[in-house]
Amino acid sequence: MNENTLLKNIGEFNTALKDRSIDLLGNILNAPITLDMKETKNSSFAEIQNIIGAEAISVEIPVDDNPQGMVYLANAELMPELAQYLRREGEGTAQVPQSMQLILDAADQLSALKKQIIKEKYKKDANFGNPSIVLWQGKSEEIFENGVATYFSGSIGGDKIFNVVRIIHTKVANHLMGGTHGTEKMTVQKSDFEQFSSADVGIANAHSIEFFNDLELEISIELGRTTMVLNDILKLSNGSVVELDKFASEFVDVYVNNKKFAEGQVVVVDQNFAVRITNLISSDEKLASVVS
Repeated sequence: MNENTLLKNIGEFNTALKDRSIDLLGNILNAPITLDMKETKNSSFAEIQNIIGAEAISVEIPVDDNPQGMVYLANAELMPELAQYLRREGEGTAQVPQSMQLILDAADQLSALKKQIIKEKYKKDANFGNPSIVLWQGKSEEIFENGVATYFSGSIGGDKIFNVVRIIHTKVANHLMGGTHGTEKMTVQKSDFEQFSSADVGIANAHSIEFFNDLELEISIELGRTTMVLNDILKLSNGSVVELDKFASEFVDVYVNNKKFAEGQVVVVDQNFAVRITNLISSDEKLASVVS
């Protein structure tokens, strides 16, 4: 993909991200957010230093197999207590500030939002890893040169002004935003297929299902259901309790590709929820659930 097209695609991605992230960030930080997108261009170490300063809070997010696929730099004055903690982290003398958890929460939710936008616009599946937070020293730690930078500015609560630079490695940007675009036209042609006899396809093995063994299927667990009127749904808020149609002692339903496959009990394994299968449906029903 040529440079102009890539920058255009990133600009469209940024616009969608900006429009959808303002409310999300406002809820996390519990304050009104303003966010302005300045420009997107090839990253320049000197320009990043000029806008962010010699010291910044850096949030590094791996993308697929690229450990430094996406990096956010914010001026250290935005969260001075976090910057101070990162300076002393090796000494183990400072208590972890709440602002670090806020940044991690924001990074996780923004990653989910970015994944959704990339899927919608470019038909790509993006895998974002766990973010890491460090203190970036511009005098001694250069950002990778082969990257595309977007410059943002904004405010928190109307008075806390901040600048943020996001750098995406060019390889990652091409991978995420170089696919099918909604405006591209598809060429559809009629295909001619060669006719085969039943002997050619091995009719003797037609009833074998072994070749299905490597198929990936979606498994979901249903705790229960309920019916509510719209007025009651609109009243739901943090802390609301929705009562389901099952007792706590009843089995939960296990579905494969949205078809009931088994029943089981909810258990905890290594701090993760799990389900112990207690009852399988009949073989005929099971096969119908898998292949239909």
